[in-house]
Parts: sequence; structure tokens; C-alpha cells
Amino acid sequence: MTLRCSHDIGAKGINNVQVELYDFNCEEVQEKNNSTNAVRIVQEAKDSSLFNYSADFFQNNAPGFTGGFDHPNNDGTGAVKFCTRVSTWTGSILVAFHETNFVLNYDMSDNGFSILNIEIAENDPNSFVTDLLDDYSVEICQCNNFLCLNSDDPKSLIQQDDNLVVCLEPKHPGGQESLVQISNFNLNLVAGEGITYVEYIPVWFNTTGWAHDVLTSVEEQPNGGNIIMVTTPVVAQFFIQGHNRLNVSGNCFLQLVGSKIEKEPVFSAYNMLIDIKVEDQGGCLQKLMKNVQKIFKVDMETIFPDFPEVNLALPAQDFISETENKVETAIETAQDAVGTATQTVQSAADSAVNAVKNIFLKVSPGGR
Repeated sequence: MTLRCSHDIGAKGINNVQVELYDFNCEEVQEKNNSTNAVRIVQEAKDSSLFNYSADFFQNNAPGFTGGFDHPNNDGTGAVKFCTRVSTWTGSILVAFHETNFVLNYDMSDNGFSILNIEIAENDPNSFVTDLLDDYSVEICQCNNFLCLNSDDPKSLIQQDDNLVVCLEPKHPGGQESLVQISNFNLNLVAGEGITYVEYIPVWFNTTGWAHDVLTSVEEQPNGGNIIMVTTPVVAQFFIQGHNRLNVSGNCFLQLVGSKIEKEPVFSAYNMLIDIKVEDQGGCLQKLMKNVQKIFKVDMETIFPDFPEVNLALPAQDFISETENKVETAIETAQDAVGTATQTVQSAADSAVNAVKNIFLKVSPGGR
């Protein structure tokens, strides 16, 4: 009789699959095509993500076969027990394996041979070799359409209102990048410290994979690629604080593609520095003052002649202090002007009153 077996091993990156015959519980390997064994294993062609093989049981050999598979009872019944191990390899690296125990209960008590039942149980999935994942890292770069930009590419310098586009890609010293994928990750943008500290978190870990805000998009490379591309804004606060460089960092969770084996999360950290261009803020102030002048119909440069000289490229606290000083000076100038004008008006009023008195004295009876 023949048992046909299939294992789902995943469709990507696996170029070598093997099946081996063991005694029960897969303790000692046996010859899988020995003609004196009751059990023989025949490997079949891989079908998409399924690996197929057959376990052939030769019942005529059962009373005295080799290989240690027979477990007879005194009453003519017994069981043929064996184990198979399906292993997936890439080069010389063992990626994963599945072990399956088979028990064929038979009855030979009536000078015949019959199979009573068949028990099949998969052992606990075990071991991708941990060294495989430990060798992986994640590289980050500024990119366009999943391709990294050169360092001298003009697009690599981020200006205000530009989006930052970065790509995350698994790397392996043995060239086995295609065996893993990024299943979860986060992304942080940070610059400055103290009162100039700015942090923006566009992507964060989530229970079912990554999550991101409404301003950010995350794309996976099409056609089975394993690169992640993130497009996110560099928020205005980085420019307001005058930062010209920010740190982009985070962690990725890597897992083997198509693996059915449960493992603890394996993280790989990444980070890079991004240059950003801080625009000359003087032009912005001039535009603001012109707009104010249009609204109030006044000559702002006459009233506040020092304002155009304010250096907005200063750090925020220095800029605020300098601006406060300019405002205080302008207010004092305005107050002095108002005081002078008040004195002039009062003097004119006094002269007018005296003139009226003189006229009154000339026309009154007592003045004749």
C-alpha cells in the first residue's frame, strides 16, 4: 500500500527540499530505498508551494523486515512505526524541517494480513536554524520607485514641503535576502534636543502588522519583492526650529517567507541621517509685512524700521528675544511720538483758549 503525503513549504526562495526516512520519533536515519525494509520513501516533484512524497509499505516483508520499524504483539497483531523528516535548504543552510510520525496497525492473527488503522501525527515544528536569522540586517536608503538614490542626487536634499521617501530592505551576507520578509516595523524622525527637540512617528508597530498616519503611505515591492517603501512628510516643526539634519531610525521584524514554524520576534534595527534645507526666513518676513501694510494702509518700515533686519535664521529662543527687543523699541518710539503729539495739541488748545479770552475782553462792556 502507498501513503501519499504533502507538506506546505512556501513558494519563494526554497531551491532544495529533501525527505528522509527515520525510525519512530525521528531518532535515527534509515535507508529510504532498502528493498528489505517494509517502508520505502519515494520523493516526488515539488508542486508550487507543496512538497510531495509517498511512503510505500510492503506487507509481504512485514514478518521480518529490517530497519527496526516493526513492533509486534504476542497475539499476531502489531504496528509498523516510522518517521519522515522533510527539510528545506538554501545552499548549505538548513532553513526548516517538519517531522511526521506514522503508525500502521496490522493484524496477522488469521493467517492473513490486514491494516486495522493508520495514525499520523506531526511532531512539534522545530528549528529554523537561529543563526540564519541572526545573520540578517535591514538597510535603509532614500529612494525612488524602490531604487536607492545616489548620495549626490539632488532629490536627496529635503526642502520644506518635500516628502521624504525611504526604502527598507533585508540584507544577508550569503545573498539569502529573498528568504525573508519585513512583517512589521516602525519609523521615527528625530532632531535636536532640549527646547529644540522635535520627534515625528509616521509608522508604528501594530498587532497585525505596521500602521501609519494619514499623511504617510507604505508600499510593498510588487512581484514578490521584499522591499518596503515609505513616503512621509518632514513636518514643518523641523524647519521652524532651524534643523538642517534629522535622524531616521526604527526596527523591523523579519520572518521567513512561507514558513509554518512559530518563532519569537527577530528584530533588526536601522538608522540614517538625512540632510534638510532650511530656507531663508527673511523673505517670509518681508512678505508678511507687505501683507500687513496692505491691510492697514500704513508704512510699516517707517513705524518699525528695524524689523526687516531681524535674523530669523537664529535659534528659536534667540529669535524670540531679538524680536521682543525690536517690538519694545518700536513701542517706546511710538509712545514718544504720541507724547510729543499730545503736548503739541495741548499747546494749540491753550493758544486757542487765550485767543478767545482776548476777543471776549474786547467785546465785553467791562472792556470798553
